[in-house]
Amino acid sequence: MIGMLPLAPIRTLLVQNSPFHISDEAVREIRDFLDTIARDICKKSVQEFTIYNKNREIQGLGIKKRLDAHAVERAIPLVADNIYKRLSHNNMGLQPVEMIVNPGGTKMSMDTSAATPDTATNDLWEVE
Repeated sequence: MIGMLPLAPIRTLLVQNSPFHISDEAVREIRDFLDTIARDICKKSVQEFTIYNKNREIQGLGIKKRLDAHAVERAIPLVADNIYKRLSHNNMGLQPVEMIVNPGGTKMSMDTSAATPDTATNDLWEVE
């Protein structure tokens, strides 16, 4: 789908923050990325607003008919977190559940407790 955001403001932002010439392809690439983010935020905002209205109904309150800033504020971190996960390339792959790698590089069983046990409760899993 063709981006709906205007190119001129994006080009202006790039020119203000870059000493280099800006290509049309660079402006369009940023526009498409921002357009995708905006669409994701809109979709997630509607989901958050729907949940909000369902909770209002459960409490016996009337539903709101206008999407407010609260729903958008709740959606932005969710979308931003997903974008970060999509862009990050630090996937370590599947790690075996039975073994944990300690900082020294050797493997240690999950049954081994590395924490000092709490002497007051005698609970091996309690950490001071």
